[in-house]
Amino acid sequence: MASDLTVFVVEDDVVVREYLVGTLKSANYRVSIFSSGEEILEAYEPLWAGCVIMDMGLPGISGIETMRKLTERGSILPVIVLTGTAVVSTAVEVMRLGAVDLLEKPCADTDLLARVDHGFQLYSQRHEQRTAHDRAHGRWAKLTEREQQTALLVVQGLANKQIAAQMNVSEKTVEAHRGKVMHKMEVESIADLVREVIAARV
Repeated sequence: MASDLTVFVVEDDVVVREYLVGTLKSANYRVSIFSSGEEILEAYEPLWAGCVIMDMGLPGISGIETMRKLTERGSILPVIVLTGTAVVSTAVEVMRLGAVDLLEKPCADTDLLARVDHGFQLYSQRHEQRTAHDRAHGRWAKLTEREQQTALLVVQGLANKQIAAQMNVSEKTVEAHRGKVMHKMEVESIADLVREVIAARV
């Protein structure tokens, strides 16, 4: 388990909260505790790493609304939803908002820990994807409009002659644009360029 990841527990019921925290700490997880949606939203930092365990029946801002607001703020933290009754409509809504698991109270220790491990794995994947996107997007932004246009046509598989015709420029100009694109995107092959363009624009 990665030691730099945290489980953010959002639960207003003291008994349930103590169970969750006790179980997680006994398995050597780092835990941060909140008793309401308002509390976690006020404390939220973009650099948080890990996953969230959130009760749906929170006082004040609901669990669903809290999830929505975290997503709006750019959070990539996987959310494990905790509910007293697994109503189908609720399950559909929370999954649509990006919840990765739905746990019914009371839950077994093994189920809880397995869900958290899964949440951490998903966070690591999302973090890698975001890092790749940010890096590629930064390189893409350095291209001129003409270079971006050239790059998009190159990844579509068009030859220099076809690109020149579409852009109404000479093949020599296309070759110059292609050279600058490859240099600025820091790639050596068309396959690498395709991956970087996709990462930059997704």
